Amino acid sequence: MKNMTSLTKMPIVFENLKTFDEGRFKVYWTYMNSTDMLHFKLEVKTKGWVSFGFTTTPTGMKNYDIAIGWVNANGKAYLQVNHCSNSTLFLQSTT
Repeated sequence: MKNMTSLTKMPIVFENLKTFDEGRFKVYWTYMNSTDMLHFKLEVKTKGWVSFGFTTTPTGMKNYDIAIGWVNANGKAYLQVNHCSNSTLFLQSTT
């Protein structure tokens, strides 16, 4: 798998890969027992934005953490992290 450096500057070897949309959306991930952390990376072919969510209760879009990313016209990348407590309410993270 591909290597990447995390925010902690530790090299990450992604052990898992799942592709969607005929290979245009790729998710790499690995879980590290030693730190109890899930590391993931997305590779997406898009001309707009991309979104990805996590939950422990996958019913009705409740209690999700959602990351939304995009690149503006000047090439600057953005990542917004939100929490969805129900199917209509998104709470923007302060981090």
